[in-house]
Amino acid sequence: MGSVTEPFPISRIGGRYLLFDTDIISHTRREHNICGVLTGTLPNLSQQNVFLGVPLELMPEEARVLVEQGHAYILDDEEVHRKAFLNMSREDRLAYLQYMDNLGSEAYMNAKKQSEQRAAKAMEQRGLVPKATDPKEHTTSVSSAHQPQDARERDEESLFDSGKTTPAVTAKTKLDTYWVTPTASHPPLPTPAPDHSLPLPEVPRSYPLFRYMHSKGYYSTPGLRFGCQYTIYPGDPLRFHSHFLGTGLDWDDEFDLLDVVGGGRLGTGVKKSYLLGGEDPSKPAAEEGQLDVKAVRAFSIEWAGHPSALFDAKDSNLSSSPLALLSPPEAELLSSLGHLSRLHRRTRDHIAEAASSHPSTICRAVATAIRTNFLERFQRKILDVESRILKHDASVVGAYNIVPLAGIVSEFSEWTRLMEWLWALSSFMMRPGTSPEQDVASAASGAAIIDKLRAEAQTGYPDIESAASELSIIAETAWLRQLATWVLYGRLPSFGASDFFITAADGEDDLSFVVNHKLLPKFVTRATASSIMFIGKSLNQVRSLGSSSKALSSSPTKDLDPELLSTHVTQLADVVAPISSAKLSRAISNIRLSLSRNLLQHLLPQERIVEILSVLHQFFLLGRGEFAVALITEADLKVQNRHKSSSNASGQGIRGILLKEAEMNNALSRVWTILAALGGEDDSTGDVLDLATDIVHLAVDSGQSSSQRPGTPGRAREAAGLLPVISDVVFGDLLLAVPTKLAMDIPSPLDLFMSKADLNLYSAINSYLLAFRRAHLHLGQLWRHGPLRREQPAFPATRPGHLAALARRRERYQTRSREMRKVWATCSAAVFFLSESEAYFQGQVVQESFTHFLQWVTGPADSEGRSTVPSIEAADETTKEGMNRRQHDPEALSLAHRQFLSSITRLLLLTDQAFTKAIREFFTHVDELVALITRLQAIRQHLDLEEDDGVEDYMTNYKQEEAQIALQLDRARRRLDSDMKTVISRLRDIDSERVGSTVGGSLAGSWTAGEYEPLRVGGIDTLLMKLDWGSAEDEKDAYDLI
Repeated sequence: MGSVTEPFPISRIGGRYLLFDTDIISHTRREHNICGVLTGTLPNLSQQNVFLGVPLELMPEEARVLVEQGHAYILDDEEVHRKAFLNMSREDRLAYLQYMDNLGSEAYMNAKKQSEQRAAKAMEQRGLVPKATDPKEHTTSVSSAHQPQDARERDEESLFDSGKTTPAVTAKTKLDTYWVTPTASHPPLPTPAPDHSLPLPEVPRSYPLFRYMHSKGYYSTPGLRFGCQYTIYPGDPLRFHSHFLGTGLDWDDEFDLLDVVGGGRLGTGVKKSYLLGGEDPSKPAAEEGQLDVKAVRAFSIEWAGHPSALFDAKDSNLSSSPLALLSPPEAELLSSLGHLSRLHRRTRDHIAEAASSHPSTICRAVATAIRTNFLERFQRKILDVESRILKHDASVVGAYNIVPLAGIVSEFSEWTRLMEWLWALSSFMMRPGTSPEQDVASAASGAAIIDKLRAEAQTGYPDIESAASELSIIAETAWLRQLATWVLYGRLPSFGASDFFITAADGEDDLSFVVNHKLLPKFVTRATASSIMFIGKSLNQVRSLGSSSKALSSSPTKDLDPELLSTHVTQLADVVAPISSAKLSRAISNIRLSLSRNLLQHLLPQERIVEILSVLHQFFLLGRGEFAVALITEADLKVQNRHKSSSNASGQGIRGILLKEAEMNNALSRVWTILAALGGEDDSTGDVLDLATDIVHLAVDSGQSSSQRPGTPGRAREAAGLLPVISDVVFGDLLLAVPTKLAMDIPSPLDLFMSKADLNLYSAINSYLLAFRRAHLHLGQLWRHGPLRREQPAFPATRPGHLAALARRRERYQTRSREMRKVWATCSAAVFFLSESEAYFQGQVVQESFTHFLQWVTGPADSEGRSTVPSIEAADETTKEGMNRRQHDPEALSLAHRQFLSSITRLLLLTDQAFTKAIREFFTHVDELVALITRLQAIRQHLDLEEDDGVEDYMTNYKQEEAQIALQLDRARRRLDSDMKTVISRLRDIDSERVGSTVGGSLAGSWTAGEYEPLRVGGIDTLLMKLDWGSAEDEKDAYDLI
């Protein structure tokens, strides 16, 4: 940057003041706070609005300040150019042309060098060797040898002397140069001397304010866009925002007060102060350095929002303030305005904080609408009343220009109730005095504010009803935008996701989501929320699988078709605020069915659904009987071996008895081996077994995700309201003496129709049915032990004394048989009860219900098992030609599956607390009875050895132990009898309670045509008829339990 010598010239051309030298332009901006406006452009591109260059046009005020301060002088540019070029000598012309040629040659050489460097770099990147060039080709003379000197002189003379003619001379060499257009006249023209005879620039009446602010170090630019004369900055406008909107007036000018009010409000609205200033001609001029600055006064006007003391009259001391002049009626009238003023200030501040920091985007939208619609409307009302007062409008100003206070109060009386309601609404969104970061619980959710606005629209007050309806439309529109992100693209809202009723599950994978019903508006039904959840999760599944899915890679719809997306957008666009629940449900159902028919049926084929249902039926519902027998047998062996190993080891305590999860799965692996050995030639059975081997396993039930309560992460939470709440009685600890459950990994995308809550319910049913089968097997195995049921045949007496021994043995066996008769009768009754209960629960309830459900799943598209969700007119182009059947959409399958689970859960009586508690005690006492009988058998074998063969064990008193075990066995028998009577009594109570009610219950209360309806199996009365073996006499013997 070159140095600038002051004073520098300011060119006056056509009444405009221009600077052409870039050094002078930067100098004036840096040293003298003069910005100006760039106006230069190219002839062919005259509309380069933001790319303007030199010259810089100065305001007359800026030019005059520079001249008055001695930094510049005015130059008549047209006259100076005319005289200078006429008086230019021949040597000056030649020197100037030579200077321009040198500049052009340098520019050409630089451009050519850069081009060659770019070409060489490109060839190196491609692996090519750049061609060697002759250095002589790069040497270009920039001297006057390009043209003969005479030819150049003649050209120069023809350039500036049009009157002279010279013959043309052809150049011998071609010029390699660029033609440079000069931007300034110096050179070739010398800098002209200052001419003080020219008048100073004419300036407007606002010049004293401009000069005053410039003397204070401020920068000023034209202020037309803000409705003022100057926009005043504390520093360079490229670095600072403006502080003032300046308007200069003459000292005696009259101005309208409304202009001051408008300017002050405008400045406050754009975060600036409105500045009024003028020069007082009566005061003498004061010298500041070399600048004559007359007395100028400036007034800064800003709408600070300070409350008026009149509105806080009740809080003031009336006896010691000017407010004592007010009469009690006037003070009372002012109190109502003061109340309104305080409400407005509090609401304004509170709403501003909510609009900027509330975690809910819906609440932010409502807060912004309150501020922009209602509070600004209130402020416009204030301005309107002010304008009418200042204009002496007869509606508010009476005779003798008196403004009745009652009239002012009546103007704002309609705002009092509305402002109180707005304050209550803002306090509901966010508790006053707290921020959402400090108190998260105090911040209302979007669903809460929507429900409150809908309720407030029914208050009966027209103004509140109108305001609530207007804000409700804004809130519901914001909620629809969140919904559209999830329904159309399967993505959670990028901002305010914590306020959306669907959130990502903690501790789960990226495809696990949960529904928080507390964040669900009341106009959204549970079924609609489930469909919304299903749509978004399906889109996530499609996006996650992509080309890795075999089903999708072979179909043309692996990506969401833009036409399909457009159809969904059209469907969702029909839902407008205020939202109708029926219209929203219809749109969501149409989108769900369209997505299922066009995409999801390729992602989730019917064969995979039937295969996973077969796994659940055979192994969780014990449809494959040999699996239950093998699992119970292996579990008993594992427990026995663990007891034996723990008795040999010392110091382990209870840890030596409890099984670990790895040992459980080892037992399950042996069960799979046994089933594989028992399998036949049926391929479908083998495929189901292979799938079960991969995904089914035993797990320790920690209790947090207990199978008794459908509340696990994933889709379970949104299904918690659909599935029945079962009893809290645990059956999983009967199999392996630790809380155990049969679990399964749900492979994607099967979780589109089955949630983890469903699987937990399957685990609970499996533990329940296994308890029945286990008790039945343990009681049945007692009949296999010969010494327990029948006498051993007596061998012939061949030696003396043997006959008496045989008689003693026969008498001993008969005594034992009489003692065990009641025990065997109880065992027979328990076996009969278990066999009939299993036949009812396993055969009628589970087997028939599952067969009915599987028929509905695999039924034809035109049958009554078809889902009747409202369809859309778009045809399913993905259906193959000739296909006569169409599977149900995954959401309909999911709902039907939950109905099936709900039905069998109720029919299995798992929801009845009293029955499950009684049957759990029955299973416990069965184990106790079997253990005592087995122990009694072992004791009697030792006694037989002592009496018959003389083998004595001096460490144990078997006779005393036999008496104790016999007493415990009798007590266990009585408890088991009591348990069976309790269970049957509860079954009779259940049967009487269900008389006239729907068998199996209903998930929704009723079914429409085409939807899945659970099978109506026989009631409890069918089981009771089989269990009613006769009116056995109650035992009247009192037994001592001590």
